[in-house]
Amino acid sequence: MKNWERRDRKKNRNTSGGNKNARIMLGTNRFHIYAKYRFPHLKTHPDNITIVNVQKHGDYHELFGLRTPEEVLYYLNEYFWGNLFILKIEKGGENEQD
Repeated sequence: MKNWERRDRKKNRNTSGGNKNARIMLGTNRFHIYAKYRFPHLKTHPDNITIVNVQKHGDYHELFGLRTPEEVLYYLNEYFWGNLFILKIEKGGENEQD
């Protein structure tokens, strides 16, 4: 993940949950990057929660269920991209260079 992508993600993150009524009025809700049911130890971890559009949140789960980001990429590569890519997935760190 590039620094600008991380900054953008942090800008959309609301680790405290914020004002739930304001989120509902704006049509957003909390999205757990790693499903809280599969990874209960990450349920409240701030890096695992982002605020997303309700419709996009539903669309994501409609397409990918409770898959992890890594599983989503492998799924797309296998079923949609014909294993065109050799995937090497690394999580970005705070000191990552652009």
